[in-house]
Amino acid sequence: MKKYLFFFAIFTIVFTSCNKNEELLPIISEEAISMPDYKVRDGFLVFANRESFVETIKFIGNLSISEREQWESKIGFQSQHSMFMKLINEELIKDSLNRIRYAGKDLSKVDKREYHSEYYYEMLAKGIIKLLAEDTPDEYWDYSVYDRSSTPFINENGLFAIGDTLYQITNHKIKSMLLTKDTNKQDLLRSLSANNSGIQKTSAEYYYDLLNCPGQIWASWTTKGKWPSVKRRIRVGTELSFVEFLISYQRMEFKHNFYVQCQKTNLFNNWIYEFRNIKVDGKWKIYAYRYPQYYESSITYSSYASDLKGSVNPEDGSPAPFGSTFLIYPNSSNQNPYPPGDDDSSYGIYWQYNSFRCRPQYSYYHWEVVDTDQSMTSMISYDY
Repeated sequence: MKKYLFFFAIFTIVFTSCNKNEELLPIISEEAISMPDYKVRDGFLVFANRESFVETIKFIGNLSISEREQWESKIGFQSQHSMFMKLINEELIKDSLNRIRYAGKDLSKVDKREYHSEYYYEMLAKGIIKLLAEDTPDEYWDYSVYDRSSTPFINENGLFAIGDTLYQITNHKIKSMLLTKDTNKQDLLRSLSANNSGIQKTSAEYYYDLLNCPGQIWASWTTKGKWPSVKRRIRVGTELSFVEFLISYQRMEFKHNFYVQCQKTNLFNNWIYEFRNIKVDGKWKIYAYRYPQYYESSITYSSYASDLKGSVNPEDGSPAPFGSTFLIYPNSSNQNPYPPGDDDSSYGIYWQYNSFRCRPQYSYYHWEVVDTDQSMTSMISYDY
């Protein structure tokens, strides 16, 4: 049976992981680096049009960590994704040095500024990262922007442009304004700061509401060890988020993602990210529309990662570039706005105008990640 589903990759894959064979990676060609459909202006990417945006982001998505760094360096751009990756490594280096420097010393007398790297304080001051569970034993840092899939193509201010429209992704919304040739970045930032309108978004939705998609859902942390020795923890998460209903085509657009975070405590009992070998298994069944259409599959994925983020096609379980949106179209039953014999008038004559009641939902899901280095498992399940 035809399931009326295909996906359209809008953003890029961001599997935050180390490549054990980075020295074997090919050099990016000058032709690839000098793609004519985009340019860098005042430190942010400007795409000629939507097609250029999509194709360039696909190109970025196929780069390894070191290739991405090389590409960004040659075009004079630095993404928030690269900054975050640098911070993970800076924190690991700082912890290694601290364990040598303060071995056998009274840690209570150490200046708290030494708890983290200087780059950590820089990122925190710029608002690129934020603290979660602040002032609790679970405190850790993460991206500030609500949409992680944007981090490979936004700069430190959250900026990028498509054609003559400038976008800024913040911690809770997307702002936009007309981009003129003569306006400098500082004027643009002032204008965006004064612009309180935008597409409102939330950073995480942990509730389940029949009128909305579930959003992001996280398992509780699985923790091993006890301080002052190293503690480690891991957790898995999933996301089913509604994007848009295009009434002219009766088309629904949504995101289907999975996440894994691996962390350890540093010398001063603060949580930082750590690369570990992991294996992810997921299965799900999603339904949508007035007369439910079902999409069911599974995925198994292995990686060496610290902050893993991926998208997966809900129909066949194939990995997709992270941030991809999936499009579904109505079957014959749902193409009829008010089928004969349907006496449920609560949907109105045209159910499409009450489409919020028909957005994608989970019938069930089961996500599990195994940390093969530390023999830890995190799991999250739901069965409607």
